[in-house]
Amino acid sequence: MGRSSRRRAVRLALLLSGGVLACLGGYVAILLLTVGTFPWTQGTYTTEGAAPCELVDGSVLRRWTGVDSTSRDNSVGSTHACKASSGTGDSPGSASIEISVRVTRTDREASFGWSDTKNFWLSTVRDERSTTAGDLPNLGQDAFFVRRVIGSGWVDYRLSVLDANLTLDVNTRVEFHNDVGASADDMNDIQAISEQHARRALDQLRR
Repeated sequence: MGRSSRRRAVRLALLLSGGVLACLGGYVAILLLTVGTFPWTQGTYTTEGAAPCELVDGSVLRRWTGVDSTSRDNSVGSTHACKASSGTGDSPGSASIEISVRVTRTDREASFGWSDTKNFWLSTVRDERSTTAGDLPNLGQDAFFVRRVIGSGWVDYRLSVLDANLTLDVNTRVEFHNDVGASADDMNDIQAISEQHARRALDQLRR
């Protein structure tokens, strides 16, 4: 092979390698635009190897029911969920706590639609006088709660968290089988228990 032939071969090899690199660069750029991360990047949270009902502590419900709880895995598709329930008509009260977690591949996927969901739930305060809601600081990237008091016998507390590639909901409901209803201590305990569940789930699912 002559010198000119070798030069042409080298130029051709350089062009081909440059084309391959350009294609790879374009592929990575497309991924960044569509999913918001590099293909080799791992998310902050994962549900791999996590049993949904390990995220729920049903024993906290004895405070209102006086009896043990039972747990049920309510997971559907990519959503990990478990509900603990306690109490019957003969017990001082009935209570349940359910946690639902969705972990996505990227932070962008997790945050998609979050603002609309948050605004929807917070708007219920304007429609129901028995409902209070607001932001929860120092919990994930963003968090809010909605608390509904139904008559004198029901308290329903919902807490939602967005953090990195995870969205999480905790729903705690207590029914009081007496004429007194929920006290201020009950309200505080329901909120504290819900927040504790959220923080524990964040800790357990973090890589």
